Amino acid sequence: MSVPEIQFLGIRHHGPGSARRILRFLEKWQPDAIIIEAPAETSDLFASVNDPGLIPPIALLLYEPLQLKNSLILPFAHFSPEWIAISFANSRGIPLIPFDLPAALMLPLSQETEIIRDDYVKDPLSQVAQLSGYTDSERWWEHTFEQIREDEDVFKGLQDVMIEVRSQLNRTESRETLLREAWMRQLIRSEMAKNYNKIAVVCGAWHIPALLEWNKITAKQDKSLLTGLSKVKIAGTWIPWSYDRLARQSGYGAGILAPAWYEMLYNHQVDAPSIWLIHIAKLFRKEGFDVSPAHLQAILALSSNLSYLRDKPDAGLDELQLALESVLQLPKDILIAKIQSKWIIGDKVGQVPANIPQTPLQSDLNKQIKTARLKNEFESTQSIRKQLDVRVNANRMASLLLHQLNILEIPWGTLEAVSDQVKGGFHENWRLKWRPIYTIELIDKGMWGNTIAGAAEKKMEAAILNASDTLTLVHYLEKCVLAGIENLVDTLSLKMRSLAVDIPDISQFLQSLPILVRIMRYPSHRTVYPEKLHQWLNTIIPAICSGLPQATYQLADEPAEIMEQQISDAHAAIYLLEGNEFVSLWENALLTTTQLDGVNMRINGLVMRLLLERDRLDIDFILTKMTLIFSKGNEPLQVGAWLEGFFKRGVYLLQYQQEMFDLINQWITDIKEDHFPEVLPLLRRTFSLFNAGAKQEIWEKVTQSKQEIQRTTFPYQLNDPHTKDFLPLFQQILC
Repeated sequence: MSVPEIQFLGIRHHGPGSARRILRFLEKWQPDAIIIEAPAETSDLFASVNDPGLIPPIALLLYEPLQLKNSLILPFAHFSPEWIAISFANSRGIPLIPFDLPAALMLPLSQETEIIRDDYVKDPLSQVAQLSGYTDSERWWEHTFEQIREDEDVFKGLQDVMIEVRSQLNRTESRETLLREAWMRQLIRSEMAKNYNKIAVVCGAWHIPALLEWNKITAKQDKSLLTGLSKVKIAGTWIPWSYDRLARQSGYGAGILAPAWYEMLYNHQVDAPSIWLIHIAKLFRKEGFDVSPAHLQAILALSSNLSYLRDKPDAGLDELQLALESVLQLPKDILIAKIQSKWIIGDKVGQVPANIPQTPLQSDLNKQIKTARLKNEFESTQSIRKQLDVRVNANRMASLLLHQLNILEIPWGTLEAVSDQVKGGFHENWRLKWRPIYTIELIDKGMWGNTIAGAAEKKMEAAILNASDTLTLVHYLEKCVLAGIENLVDTLSLKMRSLAVDIPDISQFLQSLPILVRIMRYPSHRTVYPEKLHQWLNTIIPAICSGLPQATYQLADEPAEIMEQQISDAHAAIYLLEGNEFVSLWENALLTTTQLDGVNMRINGLVMRLLLERDRLDIDFILTKMTLIFSKGNEPLQVGAWLEGFFKRGVYLLQYQQEMFDLINQWITDIKEDHFPEVLPLLRRTFSLFNAGAKQEIWEKVTQSKQEIQRTTFPYQLNDPHTKDFLPLFQQILC
């Protein structure tokens, strides 16, 4: 029996020139079998490559069924040489043999850690690229091999280059690489023993020197190297991929920097620069930039001249970008921002037909969609508004699913506000649109579990353990309640009590309280037991009450403005609780705050008004305090801050309390001219909070007042003609 002729076809993963060259070679040489660099488990999956519903970019996912995070991903674009070889073999019925180390052996190896000393070890061709004057190996490879139009002797020349590079570098390969190459040689020996005349081996060019030694290194040596490897159970499927992920993906899939540009090179080759520029011009015109045909001609000519000066066969992406920058006179960062996502990386997402086996998380999602009756929304390409009444079981399941997906950072649904006309807490409004990229995200989240609910719980549990503040934990609590993940409430409670003791933060507690009260008031379809949530209140509210006075002491103006809103929100929330067992504790804390010297004036004003509304302070006490506050010894800015805190949401006091009105009127009148510009912004901000009716009523009270003002401060009567100089300014304050 004669020995088959074998051809080693070295390629760059996702190289468009390699893909064209592979196709032309295979069509001309017509091999009897094609051996391809891919794990052995991919053999059955490759049979579906010619399925019309399988549209690149896609990826092969090989994974441990019980631990999806242990997985291997092999991406393919339609310009990937491997994809071309697989399609060629399937369309002609030629045997296709994957000959890389099986994923069942490779995945345990990937758990081993190896020390990477420098970039040359991670990317051995980077040194060759730098010696050739390139910044990275991808650009070197593109210009040296991908843009070459001739086929003759390219594979042989590439083979010689790789032999020389591996010999000169003389580096120690990783254990994984050595094992892979040993397995490849073993399989080559096996296929060479079969009744083939021609065998084509399609693999990464780096491996060719090691594979050429298949008949020099003995089978016994390779077998000895492969003995004793750990093995795991493997499942596999096709999953959608994207150009964005193809650009970011490293490792086995070999990421590329510019998938959209590579697609252009594969589809058009010689005409790629001009066609790419036409797309860029259309994009810029939509953005409002003036790009004319003359501009395009100048860019094309300049890029061609640059490629000639750099001794390159055609203008590449580097030359085109430099020419664009020069001709259009755009800064590089603006230029890249405009074209990067669309015409350098690309926004294409692949498709996988429904008959392809799915990962456990995909299967569970389809099951949950059916139960929740969301199939139409899932299959629609439009944004759909969905109203859910969670008292209905299917709607409740839909709500839980959407909240769980949001925890997994797959935002199929965006929650919108419910109309004020809808009563009760049983309604949710969602805006739904499933995007193809979410399928890829779903695959990634398989590392957390095999069901949507289980993965959401595991991901949330990890987030809880890393949380460092109470407010974050309260937000997590709400997410857990809405997503039906009750198992984590006890874990959250323990973490919260620990943080409350170790890192007490009154501001965080104040922000957390309204959220907790909102959760407590959720309808009964939320299954968390009230007593568990009550434990949170028993921890947070006493901590707030004991720490509030000190937290407001000597507080600067900016943080005081923030805390003012937090105290107002917490105050409103406490009175929504059933039983109000915390009311007395809260109001006593507010009283203590008013009595403490040095409390920020804005906070002091707010707290006094809150206590006045609750009848814990009477109006006479407030008027006495106001008289002291408005005394000439106090800075006008501080008095203005007190007024803003007091009257925020309390305009009725100024409308109906004449004595209070007179006090403020007199104080404003007494403000010295040099202080008035400083106080004016505070006064305008205070009165801007009032509604139009209140402003009008106050203005009428000012203009109709017959009160005489002390001549030392305001030497005119209100009906004096000179008052006209003052009244417009006062009206401006109110408006």
